[in-house]
Amino acid sequence: MIDLHNHIIPNLDDGSKSLEISLSMLQHAARQGITDVINTVHYQSPRMDGKRIEYDLVKDKINQLQVELEKQNIPIKLHMGAEVFYLPNLMELKDNPLLTFGHGKYMLVEFPFEQVPNGCREVLYNLKMNGVTPIIATPKE
Repeated sequence: MIDLHNHIIPNLDDGSKSLEISLSMLQHAARQGITDVINTVHYQSPRMDGKRIEYDLVKDKINQLQVELEKQNIPIKLHMGAEVFYLPNLMELKDNPLLTFGHGKYMLVEFPFEQVPNGCREVLYNLKMNGVTPIIATPKE
């Protein structure tokens, strides 16, 4: 089983606040049958104002946590991805390896809480037509 949306890397965004919390979360996930977790750090989100999230930083933190998982015998493989806040620039971001997962086939997209932005259907359609399937992170009614 794969967890597609998780903020498991400690102190990277609004997810886990410590290595101990991350390991506890991942132990619990493994007991539930989860074998793979995609860390989906917030990207271009208002929640991340003032923080630069880049591929090398996230990759390094995932590798560090993976080493800890192996030390603790927690049988979960971590993967890199992002929860990309919707702006009309998604087509410009589609080739950034941090922002997609599944070998560039999927992008997790987060909308503002109170609205679905005008023009988003066209942007999401263009992503799909260019080989990236958008997945909506927190669908609204």
